[in-house]
Amino acid sequence: MEVLVTALDAPTNDVSILPRGSVEELATRSAEDVHGPESVLTSEEVGWMQALAAGKRVHEIAEAAGFAERSMFRRLYRVYSALGAGTRTEALLAAERLGLLRDSLG
Repeated sequence: MEVLVTALDAPTNDVSILPRGSVEELATRSAEDVHGPESVLTSEEVGWMQALAAGKRVHEIAEAAGFAERSMFRRLYRVYSALGAGTRTEALLAAERLGLLRDSLG
């Protein structure tokens, strides 16, 4: 009962009570924001996005990375998701905004 009273009184006492999982998620997001765009993708993933921006085809990127083409499509989809994008074009635009394509676009 005491925990419930504390939780109900928290807003009036200017205290926030969040579940541990929520706090951990917020802490992780904050760490990513502090460290900048480099933390969003690995250097290998940045290289893949740079290759796409330079006009390379997925099968070429897959071959250079040592993956099957289908596997590369799955990996790139995860990269797109990490950038908050649903399509290759959206991902390339997001990567450009984050400054990840500077080396590939001159």
